[in-house]
Amino acid sequence: MRQLDTGMIKKDVVISTKYILKILLAIVLSSPISLYISFIGEMIFNWLFEIEKNYTDVVSSLIAIPFFFAIFYVVFGLPTTLIADGIAKIKPISKLTTYWRSAIQFLIYTFAGLILSFLLTDSAFDPYGIYSVLIPVYTYFFLLIFIRRKSQKRSHVITN
Repeated sequence: MRQLDTGMIKKDVVISTKYILKILLAIVLSSPISLYISFIGEMIFNWLFEIEKNYTDVVSSLIAIPFFFAIFYVVFGLPTTLIADGIAKIKPISKLTTYWRSAIQFLIYTFAGLILSFLLTDSAFDPYGIYSVLIPVYTYFFLLIFIRRKSQKRSHVITN
C-alpha cells in the first residue's frame, strides 16, 4: 500500500512538472520570436513611412533583449497562464468546446496585456505601447497552445 501511494505522488509531480515545462518552453521560444516579429514590423513601418533610423546595434539588441522579454514573461506571463488555466477549469467553462475555452483564454491574455500596457506607458491609449505589449502576449499565447496541442497529439499516439 505504501508503494502505491508513493507511485501516485510521483505521477502527480510528473504531470505538474510537464505542465510547468511546457509553459517555460513557450516562454523561451516566444521571447526571441516576439522580438523578431516586433522588429520586422517596426522596420516595415519605418520603410513605408520613409523614416530614417539608425540600426547599428541591431545584432546586440536581438541577442540581449530576449532575456529581458523572458523576465517579463515569467513575472507576468506565468501568473496569467495559471489564472487563465484555472478559469478554463471552472465547471461551466470546462464543459465548453476547446475553441470556446481558447477564446476565453485569449480574452484573459488580451486583458492582461492591456493592463500591462497601461502600467508601462504614460498615456492610456498609446498605440505603440499597446502594440509593443500585445505582440509578445499573443506570440506567447499561440506558442503555448501549439506546444500543448503537439504534446497532446504525441501522448495520444503513444497511448493508442
